[in-house]
Amino acid sequence: MDNWKRNVTLYIIGQAITLFGSMLVYYALLWHLTLESQSGTMMMIITIAGTLPMVFVSPIAGVWADRYNKKNIINLADASIAIVSLLMGVLWFFGIHSLPLIIIILVIRAFGQGIQSPATFALLPEIVPQDKLLKVNGYNASIQSLVMFASPMVGAFILNVLSIEMIFFVDVITAIIGIFILIKYVHVPNKVKDEQVSSDFFKEFKEGLSYIKSFSLIKKFMIVSLFFNFLSGPAATMTVLHVVRVWGQDTWDLFNLITIGVNHRLAINEMTFFIGLLLGGIVIAKWQLFDNKSKTVAFSILTAGLGALTLGIFTNFWLYSLMMFLTGMTLAFYQPPRMAIIQSKVDPNFLGRVMSVFMIIANVIMPLSMVAWGPLGDMFPISLLLIVSGALHLPLGLWVLFDKTMLQAGINTNSESATT
Repeated sequence: MDNWKRNVTLYIIGQAITLFGSMLVYYALLWHLTLESQSGTMMMIITIAGTLPMVFVSPIAGVWADRYNKKNIINLADASIAIVSLLMGVLWFFGIHSLPLIIIILVIRAFGQGIQSPATFALLPEIVPQDKLLKVNGYNASIQSLVMFASPMVGAFILNVLSIEMIFFVDVITAIIGIFILIKYVHVPNKVKDEQVSSDFFKEFKEGLSYIKSFSLIKKFMIVSLFFNFLSGPAATMTVLHVVRVWGQDTWDLFNLITIGVNHRLAINEMTFFIGLLLGGIVIAKWQLFDNKSKTVAFSILTAGLGALTLGIFTNFWLYSLMMFLTGMTLAFYQPPRMAIIQSKVDPNFLGRVMSVFMIIANVIMPLSMVAWGPLGDMFPISLLLIVSGALHLPLGLWVLFDKTMLQAGINTNSESATT
């Protein structure tokens, strides 16, 4: 794997470009429908349409990622999403943009993203040396954080100077660039696969579940993911409401370029968090914190819990903003080492299905956590929810820190360098 760094760099850049285009479309539709309807229910419908289909398609997507060429799956999914965006842009150009059509488009795009995601994560171990997975996952997380941070601002700017259909065409262009990079420049070694595969997708998915059931390490990490996603609900989604309730709704003209009359404290709230995520990904990729990856995961959970707890305590906005930055940074320490462990320990023939189950957990538990935490936010101060959820992170982090199975899996089996 002499040229693996160039290979991986081009792969990550190509996927970031396509993600950027997809996020532009998502935020453009979100803002358009929100401004048209002025309805919180509409935002809920958009969120459901953009996420729930991923849950339903994940079992099949995981099987496909294990059965077929992952590059082809990623490219076909990107191409399908681009075709949908192109169709949407043409219809919008001719004045056809009814609400049911927009919802249908969002659902189709979500299916495409749900098919693509397991293959995207399962491909990395095929082009990255095992002892460099943590580093690559860290840089990948930083780039994705940068895209997630930049795309709503760029999308809002484009929406203010161009028509919405132009954003759909931008998505088509970014998809073409990403597909071209993956086909032309990213080399994936040919690997011998078990030819005895079933034609029954659900049977193969059940085999994946049986594999997970027999693998204590993966079961434990899935339980950790389940509780971590649930407990992260208040800090991840309710800080906006917390800022408005505690510090009010004044605006700052500088940010009118980014959104329409945005509360400047809300903008700072989001920016500090995403900048923390971005820098945290770079830190974990370059220095790795601990030799044992599971200790890094535990550290992330514990510090994220302390971060949420202090967010509920601080009444000075600038101290609160500093803690939002630090919380974002420590959250960035969670995903890369956990992903590196999974990618290195799971049988490659089952990795796609394992990743699809992790996707199901992420896409189901976070909305369910808001079903639980949301109504409580109308009954109690958000600060109390942040304190309680933050405190509940602590036993979860301690479990990871002292569990022998997870600790053993986190030990570096290769001489991993923290600075190369």
